[in-house]
Amino acid sequence: MPAGTAIIMSDNRPPIMEQMAVRASTGESGGTSSSSSAITLSYPALAFALNAVYACRHGYDVLYYQMGSHQCSHTLQGVRHASYCKLPAIAHALSLGYETVTFVDSDSFFRTRNASVPAIIKQYSPPALLMAASLNGRRDVAAAKPSL
Repeated sequence: MPAGTAIIMSDNRPPIMEQMAVRASTGESGGTSSSSSAITLSYPALAFALNAVYACRHGYDVLYYQMGSHQCSHTLQGVRHASYCKLPAIAHALSLGYETVTFVDSDSFFRTRNASVPAIIKQYSPPALLMAASLNGRRDVAAAKPSL
């Protein structure tokens, strides 16, 4: 079972467009100039690539959940909006045994590549949240629930 950190992303589109993967594997540029080997990625594909590089740098795993449609289905509540799909993805990652699970929207990426997830949480957490975690001897401040 994994015991580290998972970066989770989900979308109904694949993380890297199939045409781009084919171009990359064959060396095709896809452009009009035969001297250029640049590959243009869609924004979600670029975000996925940037997050994968970030995860590799910090020793995290990346879990990408590709949804089959723009909706999710719940056993009791029926069809739900696609934003609901985040919850089953997080639950699944936690069931795999990850200590820390961080959900990142498919069009978002970690801008501060050198900062770890705990450092980012510490930087942006309200002071009361950090104090409560410290007093309780907890190291997983990400799991603490702030009161608003």
